[in-house]
Amino acid sequence: MNILHIVPSYKPAYIYGGTITAVAGLCESQASLGHHIMVYTTTANGANELDIPTQQAQLVDGVKVLYFKRLTKDHTHFSPTLLATLWKTVNKVDAVHIHSWWNFVTMPAVFICWWRGVQPFFSPHGMLSTYSLENRNTGLKSLFHKTVGQFLLRKTTLHATSQQEANEGKQLIPNWKYILASNIVELPLRKDYQTIPSTAALFRLVFLSRIHPKKGLELLFEALAQLDFPFLFQIAGKGEDSYEATLKNLAQELNIAHAIEWVGWLDGDEKYELLANADLFVLPSYNENFAMVVVEALAVGTPVLLSDRVGLCDYVAEQHLGWICKLDTLAIAHQLRIIQQEQEQRQRIQQLAPIQIYKDFSSEAIAKLYLEKYALNLI
Repeated sequence: MNILHIVPSYKPAYIYGGTITAVAGLCESQASLGHHIMVYTTTANGANELDIPTQQAQLVDGVKVLYFKRLTKDHTHFSPTLLATLWKTVNKVDAVHIHSWWNFVTMPAVFICWWRGVQPFFSPHGMLSTYSLENRNTGLKSLFHKTVGQFLLRKTTLHATSQQEANEGKQLIPNWKYILASNIVELPLRKDYQTIPSTAALFRLVFLSRIHPKKGLELLFEALAQLDFPFLFQIAGKGEDSYEATLKNLAQELNIAHAIEWVGWLDGDEKYELLANADLFVLPSYNENFAMVVVEALAVGTPVLLSDRVGLCDYVAEQHLGWICKLDTLAIAHQLRIIQQEQEQRQRIQQLAPIQIYKDFSSEAIAKLYLEKYALNLI
């Protein structure tokens, strides 16, 4: 199949978080199966631009990527040349998959597909969640959705990575046709990342994600301040400097700054070593459509504590690979006390989680599932 993916930003613009990794993982897995994959994206890299040629497609980890310059340097990513190229080429491919929303790449792209008689697949990557709609520019989002957004989204097939995301989509667009397929996660090849023996003397917690208000770190800090056992909380990730400063001030006020280590952004073996050497991975987010890092943590045997707003919470509960809690300081603190005492349960998860994850999240099997869904859309 000839498949076109459209996304506002792509590798190596990792500043935009998990969406980049998710889209790249899907494209690379489909390409590895022998399909012709093309990505249309911009040179966006935060307030800066990627130093990448824009005149011809670049081969990025086995995937052809055509980068376009953007006129705006903010999250709108407006690129007239990208849209003009899409207009000329959209009828020459077998399937179009559009990623993300609330920008001037993907919203016009859906319109172009509709006008040219193509029904694209659409992955919101959390952009249509209740949290996203109720935070930041809520009035503009509501007005656009009622006047234009609903019309455009009805011209797509929703791709949801969890039932939670599918339900959120159907609340916005009743009877929205959708497919359910998880993100593709690049699982670690090694299984011997643990270098620090687990000890009851110091309970090690880890957070690895973009540092952002929706991650619920304030609630977690307040919960940690209530604990009566020694712990080390390692925070791996990057966010806006002003927000990180706010969190550090909060840690000082709660008298837990001495127990928090700010690790910065990690990738590759360093990431997996950090996860494997923790007793617990914690993600108390207000919203996560999927959360690939949950799969990564479980792949190296680290149990997880998630809020009930994380897309993978149902999977974790069904497979008994961790704990789920409400978004409440007292509930989080109570759950942490229980988990710290349940050493046998944590050891069971450490042994069984990697086996289950490698079985359920095979990149080849998931990539084939996407391709099957694309093919059905052509019938």
